[in-house]
Parts: sequence; structure tokens; C-alpha cells
Amino acid sequence: MPVSLAQAARELLKLAGLAGLVAVGCWVSTVLTPPDGRIASVWLANGLLVGLLLGMPTARWWPALLAGYVGNVAANLLTGDPLDLALSLALCNGLEVILAASLLQRRWGSNCDLRHGAVLRDFVLFAVLLAPALSSLLAATILSEHSGLSLLGVLSIWFPADALGMALIAPLVLTLRQGQAAPSRPQLRRWLPDTALLLATALVVFGLGLGRWLPLLLFLSFPPLMLMVMRHGNRGAVVGVLILAVFALLSLMEPGRSADAWGGLSPQARALLLQCYLACASAMALTVATLLEQRQGYERELQQALRRLRSIADHVPAYIGYVDRDLRYRFANRHHRNGYGLEPEGMIGRGVRELFGESTRADFAGPVQSVLEGHPVHFERSARELGGEVYQRVDLVPDRDEQGLVAGFYTLVLDITEGKRAELRQAASERRLRMIADNLPVVIAYIDAGRVYRFCNRTHGAWFGAAPDDVVGRHMERVLPPEVIEAQRYYVDCALHGARAEGSFSLQLGGQLRHVQVCFVPDRGEGGVVRGLYMMMSDVTLAKRAEQRLQQLARYDPLTGLANRRELHEHLGTALNRIQRYGGSLALLFIDVDHFKAINDQHGHAGGDEVLQEIALRLRGAVRSTDTVARVAGDEFVVILEQLRSSEEPQFVARKLLAAMGKPFVLDRGMLQVGVSIGIALGQPGDSADLLLRRADRALYAAKDGGRNTSRVAD
Repeated sequence: MPVSLAQAARELLKLAGLAGLVAVGCWVSTVLTPPDGRIASVWLANGLLVGLLLGMPTARWWPALLAGYVGNVAANLLTGDPLDLALSLALCNGLEVILAASLLQRRWGSNCDLRHGAVLRDFVLFAVLLAPALSSLLAATILSEHSGLSLLGVLSIWFPADALGMALIAPLVLTLRQGQAAPSRPQLRRWLPDTALLLATALVVFGLGLGRWLPLLLFLSFPPLMLMVMRHGNRGAVVGVLILAVFALLSLMEPGRSADAWGGLSPQARALLLQCYLACASAMALTVATLLEQRQGYERELQQALRRLRSIADHVPAYIGYVDRDLRYRFANRHHRNGYGLEPEGMIGRGVRELFGESTRADFAGPVQSVLEGHPVHFERSARELGGEVYQRVDLVPDRDEQGLVAGFYTLVLDITEGKRAELRQAASERRLRMIADNLPVVIAYIDAGRVYRFCNRTHGAWFGAAPDDVVGRHMERVLPPEVIEAQRYYVDCALHGARAEGSFSLQLGGQLRHVQVCFVPDRGEGGVVRGLYMMMSDVTLAKRAEQRLQQLARYDPLTGLANRRELHEHLGTALNRIQRYGGSLALLFIDVDHFKAINDQHGHAGGDEVLQEIALRLRGAVRSTDTVARVAGDEFVVILEQLRSSEEPQFVARKLLAAMGKPFVLDRGMLQVGVSIGIALGQPGDSADLLLRRADRALYAAKDGGRNTSRVAD
């Protein structure tokens, strides 16, 4: 963005002010040079610049550094240094500022807060030691070449002055920049007595004359300085050290002081002594202040963490507490108020028995003994003291001290009434389902994807001779007989591949042939993955027999056991289809009992039934097993002869039947002579069943008209 003239003017004024401030700092440091000294005891400008640079964006550093360099050169020229020396010494100071500020900026960025121990450590390393050491070495080399001064002598004065100025001024500027040096009026009232005490102590120390009491008097200033640090932290350290620095430097410049008042020390030695003194005071004050700030920060964080933990504990729907070895509460959350009506503050220091009664203490006696021995405890209980049906899950966790001894234990008690009731309902439901499954006459089982039993009912044990508890966990092939495994393999494979499978088969169980109907249903999990299958097997032997019986009744005559009209038509149709496809011929014999009504009238229906049954036996005995014999009406029978060798063969069979019927019938009521009439029809390819029956029927009537007890062949 383009910069307006007004903004440019404001920036130039700021840079000019910075140059003037640096020039004043350099001039003050030069003025504070002790008599007969050539180098300042404390150099203020570098600490001022470092503190300012750390408070501004790096993009504005170079204008600020240039302004500081101009101010430094101007101050050197005012004190009488030639131009080349002024430029060189200002360059040394500028390099010191750039090095210290760059290292701290790279390490901490905009978070250069000296209240943190790590930041203070890096500040001392980079700004107080490393940068002044390099600057003083370069300046000592220049001064020794230009003015003939001793290299070590210059180093011994320049380095402490720069280091001390950096340690005194940079923390002050950083403190002002971070807004920590503007206490309120109530806070000012606290500062007044502490500041007055330090001022009075400094006046006594530096106003009495030092001499041989020098070490003792200098140390007298440390207690009030520490008092300011303890009461005001980092601000107290900066202000206190500055007060001592002012008095110490003024004592160097006091014209009436003789060398004897200083124990015979030279001006350079005095400056070094006070530099060491101020360095010790600064290091001690800033270190203690940082430690106090850290401790207060830790305490604030601890209190904040405790408040968070208390808030969390109070909002957890559980009873949370801490009990010491004497079984007295040291902590309890707010949930105790909701459940037991106990105020958490009122529980502190009171015993478990006093708070909850003897019955509760008895429930906890064993677990408490175990947790005090160092073992975590988990158990469930019925909270009778709360009345009604209330269940709790209790966790007791031991608390060990530094020596590993159990100092107490934490308690976590959850109300699991709803879950317990659901669990009891589920258990009752499972018992009912188990009872139903065990009493159903059906094999019910669950088998996982690995073909391992996970459940089976009591009927399963009755079928295969293994108790359910012995079956669960075993593979199918170790439980079921091989013939059963083979019979149901197809159905199991289908179910494990995700398809419902139903069917039936027969097998030998317990020495009996049983007809079994099976149903295998896949159990699908998430994503449609088959986790196993449900197996149901039922014994349908009785139903199968009943079905066979019904089929027998539907297709066979119940009195004689011969095929009925329906079965006859199916057999006849099949036989005609065979000769249609393969050729050949067949014959149909239509047989009617002569004078059957007279038999019924004379011997009753029971006698008539006996006659019919005997006729059926004689018919079966007179024909081949491949021939079909049927009863189509009350006294009418039909015989189908297949695979005829000649056209005369049906007549031969008819004569055989007549001979068989000619033998007397032995009934319960005596002997009886029975005759039959037979009509014969020869079947050819293309004939229908109805046509053949009509032709045989006409031949039958021809036999009856011909005198009965004979046979006739249809035209």
C-alpha cells in the first residue's frame, strides 16, 4: 500500500526520537564514567535497543538500527572521539544489538517474556554474555590499535559495562512493553514502603563511606531488594536493581570521595567492583523473580486444573471420592448430595461408618481391606441403604505415596440399576427361551462360521447322546455321527454361504429309521458377513407315515389293497405310452363277480367283503408281479397285462383266472361257489385308456350274455 506523507512524517519523527534516546543513553553512560576512567561503567544504549527491537516486527528493525547507529555516533562525537573512532565504536555496539536481538527473535519470536525460565536463560546466554563478549573483543581490538590502550584492560571494562547495561535496561524495556509496569493506585500504596526501605538502605550503603566495611555494606542491600522481588515479582526486580544501579554509579562520580574511602582501589577497580555487585544483584533478582513467577504460574495452573477436575467430578453421574487409611473422606463430589443427601463439604474428615451406617460398612469391609493392601477392587452390590431395588458397581483404586505405601483409595460408585434390571430381564428371557427350546421336540442349535457349536437345546442331546454343556465349543464333526454330517453337508454349506436351506432326508437314529426335516438359516452380521447359522431339525417320521398312509388310501382300495380307479388310470396311461414309444401290445381284462348281490343278501356285507378279499388274493396269485390288478367298483376288477408274447396269451390268463375262481370259497359261514365273467380288450399303439376300458366293458357284457363264468374278447 502507498504510504502517505503524514505517515512518512510520523515514522521519521519516531526514528529521530529513537536516535535522540540512544544518544542520551550513550551520553549518560559516558558521564557516569568514573574519574580517570576511559570507558563507561554501564552502557545503557544497547539494552535499550534490544528491548525495543524485540517489541517490533523484524521488517522495521533496519530503520531502528540505523537510527540507533546515528544516535551512537552523535554521542561519541559529542564526547570528543574522532569521527573514525566514533563510527567504529558505534558499529561494535550495533553488531552487539543485532546479534542479541536476532538470536532471541529466532528462538522465541514475539514471546520473549523473561518471567519464563527458559526465556531468561536464553536472554542471559545471548544478550548478556555472547553478544557483549563479541562486541567487547572487537571494540578492544579497535581501541588498542587506535589509542594504544591495553587489550585486556579494555575488555575488563567494556564487557562488564555492556553486559550490565543489557541486564539492567533490556528487562526494564521488555517489562514496560508487556504492560507490567503500570500498577493501579491500590498497588502503588503497596510499592511505597518497599521502595522507601530500599532507597534508605541504598543511601546507607553508599553514603557512609565504604572502606573496609565494603563487603558487608554491599550485602546489606540484598534483603530489601529480595523483599521487593518477593512482593512484586519481575517488576520489583527491575525497579530494585535500577535503584541500586543509580546509587552505585553516583557513588563512583562523587567528587569528595578519596581512594581511602574505597579501600585504596583505583577508579577502574571501583568500576569493576560495582559492576560485579550490580551484576550479582541483577542476576539474583531476575532469577528469583522468574522462579516466583513460574511458581505462581504453576500454582495458577494447578488451581485451574483442580477447578476443572472438580467441575468434571461434579458433573459425572457417579459417586466419586477419596478416603484415607483411617477411612475418612478427603474428597467427595456433588453427586453425593443428589443420592445420599450429603453435602460434599460436610463429608470431609468424617468416617465411612458415620456417614453411611453399619450395613454399608459391612458391604465394604472386605473390599476396603483388599484395596488398603494395594489391590484394585471391582464389585457390584445392592444399595439397601437407598431403599428399593438399587444396584451399584463399585471400583476402589489404591493411592500410593512416594514410598509405594497405600495412603488411601479412590472410590467410583456407579448406579447400574437400569442396566441391572435389563440384565435380569434378559436373563429371565433367556431362561424362558431356553425352557421353550429345551421342551420343543425339535433340535435347535447355533453353529458359528467355523462349524463350532455355540448353543444347542436338550432335544439335541436326546437325539445324539451328548449333553448341551458338552456340545458347546466342539466342532460339528466331533458331535454328530458321520452319516448325519454327510446328509446335511449340502444344507450347512448353503447356509454358510448366505442362503436359507430347507429339506428332508432319512437316517438311522437309535436303531430306527427316521425321517428328518431340516432348516438352516444364516446369521448375518454387519456388512452382510455370515457369522454362523441356526439349525433346526424335526422328526417327521409319524407325519411321513401318515402321508404314506394317505397316499395309500388315495391310490389303493382299502378293502382289498388293490389299486383303485385313479391308480389304474395312471398305470394304464403309462403302459399305453410305453407301447406308443417302443411298440408292442397289452391287454385289459375287465372282471365282474357273477350274482354278487345274491352273495350279499345271503351272507351279508361282511360275507361279501370276504369274497372280494379272496378274489383279490386269487387275482394277484394268477398273474405276474409286473401285471397290474385293480378294483374299480364294488365287484368289478381290472387286470392290465403287458409285454404280451402272443395275441392268445390274454385268453390263457383268462382261463387261468376262471380256474382260480372255480375253487370253493371258504367263509366264516360256510362254503361258497363263486363265478366271474371276464371281458378282454387288446390294446394297440394309439389307443386311449377310456377307449380300451369301454371295449373291455362291452366284452364283459358279452360274456355275461353268453352264460356267465366265461370270457369274451372284444372285436
